[in-house]
Amino acid sequence: MKNIGFVIGNGISRQDFDLRQLSHAGTTYGMNAIYRDFFPDNIVSIKRTHLTELLNWNLEGRLYLHTNNALVSLTKNPKLELVPNIPIIPTHTNEMQNMWKTGSYTVLLAAERHDIVICFGMDFGGENIYQDSDNYWHENKIDYAPHLQQVLKIVQHYNDTQFIFIQDTDTNSTALNTEPNVSYDTYDNTTNMLLT
Repeated sequence: MKNIGFVIGNGISRQDFDLRQLSHAGTTYGMNAIYRDFFPDNIVSIKRTHLTELLNWNLEGRLYLHTNNALVSLTKNPKLELVPNIPIIPTHTNEMQNMWKTGSYTVLLAAERHDIVICFGMDFGGENIYQDSDNYWHENKIDYAPHLQQVLKIVQHYNDTQFIFIQDTDTNSTALNTEPNVSYDTYDNTTNMLLT
């Protein structure tokens, strides 16, 4: 089996999937409040409120926490890891560093390290699985266009990496289906693959 990285987004499409199945199948990457359901190997968090929550739980001693330079400087926590530098030259406002989303950085981190990146809960639309809980205050309408555009640039930049988006319903991630290194699969097929 090739070097696999699992990116776990917080879209509701993953709500019935048992994330524990991923623990021994490859390196896991989550974001923000993922620890409420599952402890991945890595968590990316670039918002101060989410990072504060993670640090309050002392998670930097249990897994790798990745954040931006501003938050590393602010917290002065030596156990924090920096998110990767963005490897593209911005051609649109959505691609500027200050516009990058946590999910985009998570996909970037996995793409830098793995030949195959399998993404769960990367719905690019709809509700967040943690909506209306701590640090996810009533975010009514989220614009996922920047996130989708950033992930598209990552897919294009890492054209030797295979990206597989797991979904059982038609989500906005199908906007990436014109890329030759992108494919789709279902949660059931993924579960069968992990169990064999």
